[in-house]
Amino acid sequence: MSAFIRIGLAALGLALSSAASAQAICSVNDSVNVYWAKAGQQGGWFPATVIRVNETQTQCYVRYKGYDATWDEWVGGDRLRRVGAPAAPAAAPAPRAAPPATNAVKYSIAHTRARDRNWVFVRASPRFFSADETTIRKWYTDVQACVRSVNLAGDVVVVANVNGAFRYWGPLDARQFLNTLDMNWVNTRVNKEMTCRF
Repeated sequence: MSAFIRIGLAALGLALSSAASAQAICSVNDSVNVYWAKAGQQGGWFPATVIRVNETQTQCYVRYKGYDATWDEWVGGDRLRRVGAPAAPAAAPAPRAAPPATNAVKYSIAHTRARDRNWVFVRASPRFFSADETTIRKWYTDVQACVRSVNLAGDVVVVANVNGAFRYWGPLDARQFLNTLDMNWVNTRVNKEMTCRF
């Protein structure tokens, strides 16, 4: 239920005049159904509750019923309907045949063995580490799923050079080993590429 790219910069540049004239698509505490699908697959409607609304009232931050806060996300009117509202003409938005090109992310991978373990080091943008912890956890889960989808075996570690410092996100039990590494160590072992669609 998550995506690496949440809201494009273009979405943040909405004109205030059009936002002011737009009708709010939801209110805090509304019971709603949200359409969710994995890229390229048929999806479905899931019950959720609105917990925040953005300033322009064009996006609703929802919590899915039966799921913890790690699944919370911003959704627009195209994926949301209020409970009790008249059904949309179609039962659900048409699933995309393929995700848009902006959602395809190519990663350099160091698939290696060290300390008697197989590792999949995924080089990410420093932006990965600028998000809040909940978002990072979601992104990490998505990267792990992508690694498995291309049949790479090993513990997944996302790495980046952030302001000259080596940063990583990976298994807690590997902290001692990961603290001894740097980007040069990872870069000399890069041996694959992987494209993920989120």
